[in-house]
Amino acid sequence: MRAIGLMLSLLVVTGGIATGQATPSVPPLFSRSDLALLALSAAADATDQAITRRGYDNSSLITREQDPLARPFVTHGTAVQAVSGAVLFAAEAGVVALLNKKGHRRLAHLFLETCIAGNTFGAINTARQYQGK
Repeated sequence: MRAIGLMLSLLVVTGGIATGQATPSVPPLFSRSDLALLALSAAADATDQAITRRGYDNSSLITREQDPLARPFVTHGTAVQAVSGAVLFAAEAGVVALLNKKGHRRLAHLFLETCIAGNTFGAINTARQYQGK
């Protein structure tokens, strides 16, 4: 489901560029490095969500969800968690597109790298709790 949301959001955002409707003087909203970082962010987020869901389904987590944005949605089931993850990822892609449009490519990369690091840390932290360490 995350992959479908990623593909749809990328198609909607880059649709004009992919069909050749953009003027040559307008830079694309996403560079190749942006797309690679977005894919890594989606993978890190999906991993974090899967590990968190597994822990909540088995009632083996020691503490609650650490991410304040995800916390209200994690306890309401898989469907709510998946939809909230897709919405947050679309917002993430929107922030990157806005930063790129304003000419802040380095800040966009820093934003994505921070998202990747946060989701990776969350997955590792949750996995350690799940293992009982």
